Amino acid sequence: IDISTVGRYHPYGGLQYECSLELGEVLPVLDSIVASNENRLRHIHFPQKWRDIMPKGLSRFIRRYNDMLDTRTCTCCQCDSSASPGIHEGGDRYGIQTAT
Repeated sequence: IDISTVGRYHPYGGLQYECSLELGEVLPVLDSIVASNENRLRHIHFPQKWRDIMPKGLSRFIRRYNDMLDTRTCTCCQCDSSASPGIHEGGDRYGIQTAT
């Protein structure tokens, strides 16, 4: 899921790609997906504006998401070797998922 590219169309300015979604509206939807035992979610790309402010709600979700991924056997989508996907929970890579 790439949330970072969700934009709004402005009649005089065209499509603007800064995410117009609010974190409080999106997290319940993501939580419901992660809570499902049969979800196939593998990758989430958060908007820069959320990653910059490191909100507590997003940090809690990232931990739940990473816990869910830890219960799966994951392999690399390019070479089938074992992978450890997850979203960085701190530092300058906060909110960025690397291995998928």
